[in-house]
Formats: sequence, structure tokens, C-alpha cells
Amino acid sequence: MIAQDIIATPVSRFEIKYIVPKFLKTQIIQDISKIAVLDSNIVAGSNSYEVNSIYFDTSNLSAFYEKMAGVLHRKKFRIRYYGDDQSSASLEIKERLHDRILKRKDKLTSNEYENLTRGMHFSSNKKTLREYFYSTTLNSLRPVVTVSYQRLPFVGKNDINLRITLDDNIRVRPWLRGREAQVNYPLLSKGESVLEIKFNNVMPHWCEKIVEKYALTNTACSKYAMGLSKCASHGFFNINEDY
Repeated sequence: MIAQDIIATPVSRFEIKYIVPKFLKTQIIQDISKIAVLDSNIVAGSNSYEVNSIYFDTSNLSAFYEKMAGVLHRKKFRIRYYGDDQSSASLEIKERLHDRILKRKDKLTSNEYENLTRGMHFSSNKKTLREYFYSTTLNSLRPVVTVSYQRLPFVGKNDINLRITLDDNIRVRPWLRGREAQVNYPLLSKGESVLEIKFNNVMPHWCEKIVEKYALTNTACSKYAMGLSKCASHGFFNINEDY
């Protein structure tokens, strides 16, 4: 289990993503380690942790289509927990405002977690829950897929607002009739990782140099969109390929 700080106020930042091939991973980690340190939230004796995100969407998959259409102001709801410890779960709202990402979250009790995944409504003073219930009143939300991966997290030595993460073994499980299916589909080719650089204002020059050194290409890959598309390719959902 990893200790988590619950965000009391919204966090706004830029998030840039890159697909890293297996043969570059070790070299990139070595370069990052010269300027950044492992996240202090990591449990002693480990250098990574498992992330599980349950994504919610409407019956017509509006969050998916807004992402694919590149809508500049959009939001998605997800429950995130770490490893097998669902007591670590938080409800997160991730909102895109043009180029910036605004994220807010609240810790969930075990009952709140169970009720949300079952589609039940209940009263709460938590801001994210109230926003969730307002949104689901307008457009009924439900769990759609769970995306899981192993995360190697860094923070800047001289800038605690700089976060760099490398995500491996990214896989997806669909939800069917309120239950999580017991299947896992990989989202990337074997050995590939997703590198994310998250910063408040300007990407540090040394990060730019790493991107330049390894000729990494910025990609708008969304784990949710990739996961839903993968499940659709296995017949779990019907999506319009024309978007």
C-alpha cells in the first residue's frame, strides 16, 4: 500500500505524455535519476506501486467521444486505488481546460466505494461526490473499464511540483452489468511504457533535453480511451470508429 495525500484544493498543471520503447527505458530512468528522486510516498523496499483506475462514463460514452474529438473543455470521473487495497480509494475528477489539467479528489469510505461502483446515490458533503451526483443526474454515469499499471514515480529535486512517472504493464478490464470482468488486455506492445512529465508552468530545460536526446514524440494517449477501444475490439462495447 502507498500513503496518499488527499487533495483538498484543485491542482492545475500541464501533463505531457510519451510512449517509451523497451530498449530506451533503462537509459531514460538513469538520466531522470540524476535530477529527480523517487516519490517519498513509495513504501520502503519498493521503487514502484500498482495503480488501479475505475473510469465512469455515460451510456453513450460521451467522455470517450469528447476525448477522441479533442474537445478543449471536458472532464472525466474515476475511482483510483493502489495495489489490492480498495480502502485507499479516492473519487477523482480530472478536467481539461485547453492545455491545462485540473484535478481534484476526495478519499472514499468502503461504503462510498461500494455504493458508487453499484450505481447507488447517497448524500455527501464531499465536493467531488456532490459534483459526481450532479453530473450523473444529468447523464447517468456507470463504471466502464478499470485500467491498471505499475508506476515508477519521481519528483524534482529542486521542484516538488515537478512529477515524472513511468507506467508499465498497462492493462484494462471491462465492467459488465455492474461487475468487473475477470480478464486483462494489454494496451501497449510488450515492454513499452508511458512516460508522463507533469509541471505547473514551464517544463524544466533538463526534461526537454531528455525528450530531445531520445527523440521522444509527444502523444495524446489516454489510458481510458485506449482501454475502451481495446475492450471494444474484443466485443465488449460498440464504438463509432468515425468518432
